[in-house]
Amino acid sequence: MSNFFEKYINGFIETLDQIDAADFQRIQHDFDPNQFPYDWVVERVSDVKDYLLNPRDFSDVETFKSTMRAKIKHFYACYSSKIPFFLFTSFVLAIFNSVGQYVKYHCDLDFTNPDAVTIFFREKALND
Repeated sequence: MSNFFEKYINGFIETLDQIDAADFQRIQHDFDPNQFPYDWVVERVSDVKDYLLNPRDFSDVETFKSTMRAKIKHFYACYSSKIPFFLFTSFVLAIFNSVGQYVKYHCDLDFTNPDAVTIFFREKALND
């Protein structure tokens, strides 16, 4: 795995796979569909709405994770060659923000830094 995009996506999916039923309930509870403005993403990803998931639309964590995993892989296939790495990573985190919520629950990061979760996943890819 020499491709940073692939490493990033694999680390993101590894983290997604760690979400359990209790985490999922918390993600559903905390989810705010208006939390992230997507206007800046639409400029490069015109079909962004095809990738967005509302965790409240799912009754169980496994279906949610399976659906999200498929959407992440599809996004990777469609956009990893079209968008610079650092912009790609920001898009992934904005679009699939439930995984970022999990990181906020379980990782000891400096959340006074608004880029803490973004940096977490980039470092995970760079250190793989």
